[in-house]
Amino acid sequence: MKLIFLFASLFLSGAAFGETGGIPVRVTGSNVNLRTGPSRHADIVGQLPRGTEVLVVLTDGEWSGIVPPEGTAGWISRDYLEDGVVTGSRVNLRAGPSVAYSSLTRLGEGAAVSVIEERDGWARVELPDTVRLWMSSRYLSAVSETDAPRPSPADRPARIARRPVTPPVDDPPKVEEPAPPAEVIRPAAPEVRPPAAEPEPPARPPAAVPPDPGPRSYTGFIRELERPFSRGGREYGYELAESRHAARPAAFLTGETVDLSAYRHRKVRLWAETVEARPGHPALLEVRGAGFLW
Repeated sequence: MKLIFLFASLFLSGAAFGETGGIPVRVTGSNVNLRTGPSRHADIVGQLPRGTEVLVVLTDGEWSGIVPPEGTAGWISRDYLEDGVVTGSRVNLRAGPSVAYSSLTRLGEGAAVSVIEERDGWARVELPDTVRLWMSSRYLSAVSETDAPRPSPADRPARIARRPVTPPVDDPPKVEEPAPPAEVIRPAAPEVRPPAAEPEPPARPPAAVPPDPGPRSYTGFIRELERPFSRGGREYGYELAESRHAARPAAFLTGETVDLSAYRHRKVRLWAETVEARPGHPALLEVRGAGFLW
């Protein structure tokens, strides 16, 4: 019943797929995996013990996106860090101390970070609260006003381990859902005029569809463009196709916080905001997150 109440709260608050103000929930399983995306193939960045309270801000099927708990950390190359300040532009903050790990977000030049440790040319830093991590929704329960007060910071674990030290809770199998049909906004009907001797003027070409108000879910294959292009201050270097060998892309992709090169040639699920959409043309999407599908 608690789980049903949790999902009812999420949908009634408009969080079926999009950012919310944060819904407090409690972890009901032991050592529940915390991942970089809503997929069993996504990197594990830590585990949460039973009773931990977190804020859910995104949902995607059986997965919940949460604000990083206190003590969760990522890794940044030491080459772009000096005295706790980022010295490069759009520097990847990764799930582990190697370029083989997924990018959690990108930090701009001048961003201040808190360094926890250093290892082999990499620095482990606390994650900013703008990062979204993922865990199975089946191990979450809504926090009610009658629940006991939250544990004090002294009772919380000081740091979340990078790799499991005890058998983790199995994540649920990912059930692929069909991508929602693209919404098409049709031009307004022409104004009815009284009969006249002159012919009606030609119809105007369809205008661009205004951007979506929030992120939506998309599935397909990511391919790199041979000739990237820029529009509106954004660089589009990748495309999303419905199938691996589709001749026509469904959308062109850009993303400041996601390393799209790590998802090439694999079927993925994206959550993205529409920057521009015109009838009969591929949409322009700003990617906010990605995860591998089976």
